[in-house]
This record gives sequence, C-alpha cells and structure tokens, in this order.
Amino acid sequence: MKSPVVTCAHTDLVFPDGSTKLLLRHQQPVIRTIVQKAIENLRATLIFQDAFPDGSVAFAFSKDALSAAAVSHKLGRAIVQHRLEVDDEYVAKLVSLPRARIPLIRAEVKERCHAIVLGGFFSMASAHDIAQVVEKQLSAYTYTFPCVLRANPLVQCSQPYRNDRIIAVVRDVYFTSVGTSFGTQFEHLFPTYQGADRKVNREVPIPMVALVATVLYATLYEWHTGEHLTAEFSQNAYMDVYQGHMNTLNHILENQEGAFHTMMSDIYTRATIGNRGVPPSFGIADIDLDELEE
Repeated sequence: MKSPVVTCAHTDLVFPDGSTKLLLRHQQPVIRTIVQKAIENLRATLIFQDAFPDGSVAFAFSKDALSAAAVSHKLGRAIVQHRLEVDDEYVAKLVSLPRARIPLIRAEVKERCHAIVLGGFFSMASAHDIAQVVEKQLSAYTYTFPCVLRANPLVQCSQPYRNDRIIAVVRDVYFTSVGTSFGTQFEHLFPTYQGADRKVNREVPIPMVALVATVLYATLYEWHTGEHLTAEFSQNAYMDVYQGHMNTLNHILENQEGAFHTMMSDIYTRATIGNRGVPPSFGIADIDLDELEE
C-alpha cells in the first residue's frame, strides 16, 4: 500500500486558464528546473541505452530521468521524489513533459545531418546526378563507409561507420561547445576499453552510432529523387533501419571484438578532436569482417 501523498505548493503542477495541457513555461521554478535537467538526463538515456524506445520503455526512461533530476535539486528533492513514488496521477502528468521531447531530441540530430549532406550536393550539376549518388549510397550500407561522394565511389568496407558525415554529426551534436557539450556533461557514461597496449580508450556507445547512421539514411532518402522531399523522421518510419544498425553493430562486437573496440574508439577520437527501411540483418554481409582494422 502506498504512503499518503505529501504535497507542497512549489511542486504542484500548473494548468493555466483551465487547460488540461501541461506546458513547461507555466510551471513553478522548481518544476521547470527539474524537468529541464530531466530532459538532458533523458537525452543521455536515449544515446546510451536505446534511441527508439517503445511506449512503456519511453515512460520508464522519462520517469527515471525525472527522479535523477529531482535528486540533484536541493529544494524540490524530497517532495518531488516522494510524489514520483506515490502519486500516479502526478507522475503521468509530469512524465509527459520530458517524454514529449524524445522526437525533438532525435530531430536535432537530423537537422544537423541535413545541413552536412546538403553541403555535399552543392557541387553536383543536376538532380539526376544527385539521385544517382543517393541510389548508390543507400545500397549495401555504402553510406556508412568512408568513400568519396561521387557516382562511382571508392568504398572502404573494412571501416564501417567511419563515414565522414557520421563523424561530423557525432562531433557537431555531441561534442561541440567546450565545457558544456553533451560529451562533457556525460563523459563518465561513455564506455571504455583497455586494449592490448594496456591503454584505456573511450568509445562512443552503440545506440549513438545506430541513431546517427539511421538519421543519415533518412536524410539521404529524402534526396532519392534528386530533389529534396521532406519526410517525417518518425519511429514508425525508421525503426527498422535503426534496429538494423543495432544488430549490425552488435554482430561486429560478437564476431570481431577487437575490431569493434577499435572502430568505436576511433569514432570517439575523431569526433572529439578539434571539437527507407533496412531489414534488421541487412548490411552485415556487406561488411568485410575478416578485414576489419584492429
């Protein structure tokens, strides 16, 4: 049996003018601060655990993010934590604020990717040339490998996920702004690996790479006709692409562990210096596992 709910005015939720919609800007300062911190916590959870959580998992991620944010807030810590534990109605309403940001967190990555991809198309003479390049890029995971962006690219299949655009998006979204970047705030969460030389290296997490690769696929697909056709970057539309990359990355980890850690630490190092549907198993056959660089 749950304890009686203890309330406090500065942690109450505000619905202006009889509205039933909870808006962050109308909340008490304590709640605004906690929710803003929770959104950053949630961003980290998406990047380190799962960038496309289903409904129940998204709810749990958002609630955990709020709880962690409440713990770090001196004034609201005890009351908000208590209400998150015993007041289901309060939880359901408050969780809606960070949870609603999940698509926006992913959209931020796509916006940056679009700008980078667009720059590569400026030098092309026609829509036909763009369509031809995009078709080749979207086939056989080509867009994840280092290659020259042209009609007949030279693809380095021994270096999956080292495409310059993937590195650039990771750098710009997660490691830009010295001292305040996502990478700085959550540096302690990045996985580490000790190689044969006993040196400990940081790596990017699998969901981060899978998300950025999915975003790159979606961005390129919008140009598959040679002209830009904006499409919604939704979980329903691109979950299969994301899952395909998750499966591929885990396959590399399971079958070429040393090469996997080299790949993920290389992406981290390169990103920090200078501050439509792919089936779940698609792409593994296109990676030259025997030639992966360790």
